[in-house]
Amino acid sequence: MDKREFAAAIWSLSSDVTEDPNETLGILTFEGDQPLELEIPAGVLLDWPKIPIEGGGYVQSHTAEGLQVDQVYGFSQRGDYYLLRDVSTPGPGMSCPGMERQTLRGMSLFVSREALIPNPVVRSMKIRVPGLREWLGTIPFKISVRYNENRSSNISFSYDAEDADPITLFESDNIKIDINLLSIRKGGPIPTLSFYFETDCEMTISFKGDGFEFNYAMETWAHRIVGFLAFCMGFKYPIKALSIETIDGIKADYYAPFVGAPGVPTSLQLQSMPFTYSRISEKIGSMIQSWLEFDDYLRNSAALLTSLMTKWSMPLDMLFLASAQAFEAASRSRVDECEISDEKLEDRLRAIKESELSSRIKHWACYKLKHAKWKPASRLAEDLVGRLGDFAIYVTPDTERFLNDHRVHRNAYTHRRSLIKGESLSNKELYCHMEAVQLLTYGAIAMNLGQDIADIVACFKDSRYRWNSIYRSRKQYAVRP
Repeated sequence: MDKREFAAAIWSLSSDVTEDPNETLGILTFEGDQPLELEIPAGVLLDWPKIPIEGGGYVQSHTAEGLQVDQVYGFSQRGDYYLLRDVSTPGPGMSCPGMERQTLRGMSLFVSREALIPNPVVRSMKIRVPGLREWLGTIPFKISVRYNENRSSNISFSYDAEDADPITLFESDNIKIDINLLSIRKGGPIPTLSFYFETDCEMTISFKGDGFEFNYAMETWAHRIVGFLAFCMGFKYPIKALSIETIDGIKADYYAPFVGAPGVPTSLQLQSMPFTYSRISEKIGSMIQSWLEFDDYLRNSAALLTSLMTKWSMPLDMLFLASAQAFEAASRSRVDECEISDEKLEDRLRAIKESELSSRIKHWACYKLKHAKWKPASRLAEDLVGRLGDFAIYVTPDTERFLNDHRVHRNAYTHRRSLIKGESLSNKELYCHMEAVQLLTYGAIAMNLGQDIADIVACFKDSRYRWNSIYRSRKQYAVRP
């Protein structure tokens, strides 16, 4: 979200802020990627309990944990109601010479024209995500230029709001997801000396029935749908705008430091999205349904993969470990992780117990056999690469060498063991291997969304998504003569 400085307001711990005699003046600011900061220049909003003592006066007990409160309320000079949530402060400060002052920080904010409760029941959410317009690819206006002797002699522009109808992505018993096309015109009253027109998109999530509480709706629907869009786009930037409408018809803007890569998508990112709307429009409903129904393994794998799209400044070993964990989670989804059945395991345990081995060896063998019931991570990785078929071969032509490198380095970095000389990849090779792991994880998630392997390969080739990563991976894992 963009930086913003809000209008000065009076603040209170009471929801009836305009009637509170203890209200105090404060300035609220938001940097976009940090918690909101409320500065009380003269006074105290959140203070330590005052304990009266005999003879008058009071004492206060300060703690290192500081002070916290679920929410504070504000009313601005412009008539907006502020609701700052998850508020904390180290305590009041003192300016000398001067008076008490205080700085508080909140994790999220509602701004509305009517008072809100901290966790309202919402009817709908409107969300704007960087890249959504380009992902949709719809241009709801027409421009024609007529040339005469290599000079433009006529420029015509037409826009019809009826051509900008909402596009439904998904609908179920609980929600409906639409993309709305927005028109932005600048230049002042018509006629004018300048004219500027731009289109944008926003996603609307409408909740059916009695709606859902805001916190639940964010975790269950909003974040997961935004994650799906990030997966389809191939990059993740923070939500740039979010607004709600409550079940009572109150509209409010929401501000919070959402996670995502800094800045805006580059031209290359916008031009190389792997799963654009036009490519998946016929399947998008079932893809979203599958995304929402992911088991814990796939949900964690997808969350890790999209998180890695945000360009974290991480050491190479941590970057590799995060990628390997996403790959391993995908390999465990919807498969039988057991090496043998419970019946066969019991038969083998019984055979050991009835053998003539010493009791010490029997105890050791039974303990080991119980833990040997599960398939090792290397076997699951091999099975997943096998299911990925031609896509795995496209990314890593020598899949056997890739799997061997992955097993060795996954075990070494997970358990912090030293690598045997001759098996260790250089930093450059490990980076290329990590990229291959991310690409295969991407393919595994796409496969679980209902995409055919041939379509996934064609998608990567046509879009040229991460083509440089694929080039390095194919070069490193080329089949040797």
